[in-house]
Amino acid sequence: MDIVFQRDKYSEWNEFISMQKLNLWAYTREFQCQCGLTKVKDLSFAVIENDQVLAICPLYVTCHEKINQFSDDSGYLRSPLASFILSEKKRGKVYDYIFTTIDTLAKDYNIAKAMFMFDPQPNYKYYNLFLKYNYINTSLLTQVIDLSKTAAELRKNLRKSFKSLINKGLKNYNYYIMTKDNADYDIHEQYRKTHIKAAGRETRPKETFDQQFDQLLAKQATLIGVLWNNNFVQFNYFNHFNGYVYYASAADDPDFSEGYEVPIGHAIIQYAINYFKEYNYNYFELGWQYYGNQLFDYPSEKEKMISYFKRGFGGSTYPLYRGIKYYDKSLLKLDLIKNANMYCEQFDESFNAEG
Repeated sequence: MDIVFQRDKYSEWNEFISMQKLNLWAYTREFQCQCGLTKVKDLSFAVIENDQVLAICPLYVTCHEKINQFSDDSGYLRSPLASFILSEKKRGKVYDYIFTTIDTLAKDYNIAKAMFMFDPQPNYKYYNLFLKYNYINTSLLTQVIDLSKTAAELRKNLRKSFKSLINKGLKNYNYYIMTKDNADYDIHEQYRKTHIKAAGRETRPKETFDQQFDQLLAKQATLIGVLWNNNFVQFNYFNHFNGYVYYASAADDPDFSEGYEVPIGHAIIQYAINYFKEYNYNYFELGWQYYGNQLFDYPSEKEKMISYFKRGFGGSTYPLYRGIKYYDKSLLKLDLIKNANMYCEQFDESFNAEG
């Protein structure tokens, strides 16, 4: 086996991903360009044997608080990925080779820690392989809907209170779908500006939104907008690849009030579920689930409320495997002490609230 560094040359990556026929939307060239936007150095590589790509490993050196680490802009990097076509024994050898290479590169580039994750694979038995390579388990959960179920089955799994709200929303609002076939940059810019308005600030660079538009042009994303009196009042953005859909982003106009008594969010998600089912997608991932604090994860009350809202659409809960490996012992101690103190403080607040 040999390592071939990509250096932004991803000509074979999407072809490799397509062959896997699984949930791998976040490994595409277009998405990787977005998540590695602020990288210090791109060390992404492919594992080659006899001119065959056995695996890909997106790998970015990022710098956070003057500390070099392997991660993406927001934290955990979706990496690595060995071919599912290989036998389990061969895949194991490939992963051994990859993680040995990662450890070597960590020494070469003074890496303090590495943060990796692996998206759920509903039709494939898998496990947290990071534990095998001495990573700390920081896994979460996510919610996935099987779109092969009948419309009646999907509706049956809705939270009871959602049904009338969805019906009212579908009746009161109009919906706009943007795909590659009708891509409109000006409308996509309205999505960006709505995102800024909803957050009250610019949470990420304009370049990331432009790269989302590139994903749409590559048939890897769909933008759905809600219209009231011919004005957009909400946008939802969805990534998709290999028949798998990921609910990536939502932005609503905080000034919208005329139809506020009829919620927007319930209906647009159900509209999207119906749309992707009609076009024969296999799975629809609603998003990560936050039930409470973990040692390496502290969701806000808003995040917990959003995840509860998403569970109302039904589906099944799947593991979202993640792991952190420290190469710097002093940083490990600092992070453990910081997180332990935070966990204890949050525990005290929660205990007092319950009491």
